[in-house]
Amino acid sequence: MKKLSHTRWSCCYDFIVAVIATLPAIIATLQQTVDGEDRVKAIEATGILALVKSFDFIVSLVTCKKTMGVSAKLSDLLQKESLDLGSAAGLIQGTTDKFEMMRCENQLDLLWQEVTALSNHLDISQTAIRLARQRRPPAFISNCFLTKETPVATDLLVSETSTSYKQNVYFPTLDVIISEMKECFSDLNISLLKSIDSLNPSSKKFLSIELLSPLLEM
Repeated sequence: MKKLSHTRWSCCYDFIVAVIATLPAIIATLQQTVDGEDRVKAIEATGILALVKSFDFIVSLVTCKKTMGVSAKLSDLLQKESLDLGSAAGLIQGTTDKFEMMRCENQLDLLWQEVTALSNHLDISQTAIRLARQRRPPAFISNCFLTKETPVATDLLVSETSTSYKQNVYFPTLDVIISEMKECFSDLNISLLKSIDSLNPSSKKFLSIELLSPLLEM
């Protein structure tokens, strides 16, 4: 497995792919550790094994694989020494559009097929997300303004498994990514990238007045 990096998205994608490919071996190794004589390691392995064999983990793993797979090419391009800013601007927009296209029922169905296949292969049962229910504030503070969320009580089971993950994992994950992409790579930033690229003598649009306009207006 590649060493993880906070700045290299592609290595995160490769890491996730490697985990999925070796998940049966990972589970078997953890089980051996649980059954081993070293009780300290066994206790730690028990917790990790419970997490890895949970349906939540499978859904999260496949979701990360899908999203990281979309951003991997952009990550590789942005880290090239000979970066073509014009091409980068186009790929940034294309990547954002791809994430927006993924936010639909058809793409969710494709992801769910992969989740189901992997969970069946590992003999992991599908379970719906358990949503936390908020307690009703005590009567004596009913007219007060609360500055913090109220404590949670017992969980409420969502009956439809795929729907619960769509509403609480898949769509929210895409929404955060799309929001971050648009904030980091705003229309102004993209136009400035193209302007800077047009200052490069090797650019096909060298000294393009149209592309230089945003830079000149600053």
